[in-house]
Amino acid sequence: MTIGATIKQLRQEQDITQEQLAEALGITSRAVSQWENDRTSPDISQLPALANFFDVTTDRLLGVDIYKRKEAINSILKHNAANFSMIGDMDGSIQYLTEKIKEYPNSHELIDALITSLYSKYFQSGLEIEESDKRRKAEEILSLCDKGLEYAGKDFSAIGGFYQIMVYLNTYLGNIEKAQELANSMPAIPCSGPMLYSRTLKGKDATESHQYLLLNMMWFACHEIRRISWDEDYTLEEKALMYEMGEKLIHLIVGDDPVFYNDTLNEMCQPLMWVYKELGQTEKALDVLERGIGYAEGFENRPEVGRYTPCWLNLTTDEKECTSKFSKTSAYEEYMDELERSGFFEAYKGNERFERLVDKLKEKISKS
Repeated sequence: MTIGATIKQLRQEQDITQEQLAEALGITSRAVSQWENDRTSPDISQLPALANFFDVTTDRLLGVDIYKRKEAINSILKHNAANFSMIGDMDGSIQYLTEKIKEYPNSHELIDALITSLYSKYFQSGLEIEESDKRRKAEEILSLCDKGLEYAGKDFSAIGGFYQIMVYLNTYLGNIEKAQELANSMPAIPCSGPMLYSRTLKGKDATESHQYLLLNMMWFACHEIRRISWDEDYTLEEKALMYEMGEKLIHLIVGDDPVFYNDTLNEMCQPLMWVYKELGQTEKALDVLERGIGYAEGFENRPEVGRYTPCWLNLTTDEKECTSKFSKTSAYEEYMDELERSGFFEAYKGNERFERLVDKLKEKISKS
């Protein structure tokens, strides 16, 4: 059987059109037709992408074995995490993943990673980006989500991630009905995969699964607290109570050493110190700033692998490669930016304690 006939057979077996294959490979449908009719053959550089697209072994096409493919994709994801995502180099991540997707065009894992980096840069980094550029990028990301869903199969975790971004971006673009339709099509919290799966386990496996659920719920609760605080009807005193509650909740669950939740603590402390400044409670504002510098240090120096001290988390471990940053800006610089943006230097000019903390921040920044 010729390679053209093999391509045609694989395409028909997987119910893929010539147009879909052509789009995935960045070529014309006419070129695919030429292959299948043995008028031309794929360039040698296209063979790995073809093999990976169809998930075939080397016996079916001159590609990569399915197990080697999985290993290769996992290696790409780890390289992306270690060299780009963990240090906030979103541009490097986007460029790297875009090139790798050319080799594995139907890998929903790589598509998901690229979507994460694009979303982080354009919608989470705080970079000043033209609104028209953001809207164009939102449409591009939504198109990638559609492609990811096409290849995700029964990987429900990946499907949930794609839906999450699609809800966010459709809301951003003003497509509220579409966003609500997507959101309502997803399972409710008690029916989520991790919650159901944990019920199927016994012994230590069940305990470990529930412990990870506890951490995820804590993170989710903290982010909901922040969203609630955005309501303008709340007083500054009430907002302060909310941020304090979020900070206490994290320490209640993870103990004195937050390990990989220092960034979530930063998200509580930065608005909290601003609220105290606005309330005229100088010492409380500086107390929060001092704690925040400690959290920033914990985040910047997070270990490769970390464990939590409370007995209810004794089976859980987290890895540094699973964390990411939205920009190259250090956690110390984020605090300094907040101080400048929120008028701390004008409000606390001449305050010796404030100046000492600023000097400490500057020292940390110079060494980071």
